[in-house]
Amino acid sequence: MLQKLRGIVLHHINYGDTSIILYLYTDHKGRITVIIPGVRGKRKNKRISLYHKLALLDLEVYYKASRDLQQIREAHAVIPMAGLTNDPVKSTIALFLSEILYRTLKEEEANPELFAFLENALKYFELADEGVANFHLYLMIHLTRFLGFFPVDNQQNDTDWFNLTTGHFTTLPPESPNRLDPGISALLARFLRSNLEETITIPLNRHQRSDLLAGLLEFYKIHLSGMGEIRSYSVLKDIFDS
Repeated sequence: MLQKLRGIVLHHINYGDTSIILYLYTDHKGRITVIIPGVRGKRKNKRISLYHKLALLDLEVYYKASRDLQQIREAHAVIPMAGLTNDPVKSTIALFLSEILYRTLKEEEANPELFAFLENALKYFELADEGVANFHLYLMIHLTRFLGFFPVDNQQNDTDWFNLTTGHFTTLPPESPNRLDPGISALLARFLRSNLEETITIPLNRHQRSDLLAGLLEFYKIHLSGMGEIRSYSVLKDIFDS
């Protein structure tokens, strides 16, 4: 059945001499996998650049639930995303976040609220001229609302500790080593209470940003089985540490 979907590109792999297999998160079908033939051939009838990391696409898909690989009839960019492909900071963040989403969004069921959250955030990210260095932190924190382990916002003061295992703030240091120190915990609390536009006002130096990101990755690994190592993490660290 031919269906119109809107999708976010998570990942692709080469297939054969000229094709790619594309992993998408869509508005009406959740995660799907499609094959796109001929995109890497000498006589390309589709531009492979259309399928860059976190691209937003309007799609016409020959969808069959019993089939592992769906087929695309048409694909068009929702908006041009030159920033995500040309700006080195944005493209590195996109590389990192696409791997996070590829590892975490497994459901083959529609979640319109989650899709709307991601779509609106990515549109903002593409158009933003400043404050993008905090974007991946915001998205990782607020994505946990949909993954089922959003931190409990019970911080009382800036000396509280965040327990990565329980997802709560505590007055005394948790016995578990899986914790954030009070300084990084206070930053986490501020992100929890901020919308996307407000995140540009959160001042972070490179050490704070690095420590918060490391803590978030550990938080994900604790609460999501099979999360594994994020290979693009080192690339992201390099661009912010340079």
